[in-house]
Amino acid sequence: MQKLDTMRCLDELAGGLRAAIATGQYARAQEFSARYAQALVEKWRALPPGDPELARSWCEAVELVAWARRTALAQRAHLAARLEALGPVLSYLRSQSCDRHTLNMNG
Repeated sequence: MQKLDTMRCLDELAGGLRAAIATGQYARAQEFSARYAQALVEKWRALPPGDPELARSWCEAVELVAWARRTALAQRAHLAARLEALGPVLSYLRSQSCDRHTLNMNG
């Protein structure tokens, strides 16, 4: 029963981490990742030496972290591209703002 509870807990934490990353809630993702790591270490400490579950859960953890990293990097690149596209708009707004400010000072 302990093994099922631990697996369910790890699955829930992994799901929470995925949801937080997918929605850009990085502070929340950090909390889930810390709790996931703690639960994983507890699970590993409870396993007998040589248990194949250790290797399986290690692979799952590596896949989860790799997915989180790829997704966060993709989100960051997407946001950077969107911000870069705003460059001309921001330049235009700055020039308009300066013109209005000058008019207000003279008017």
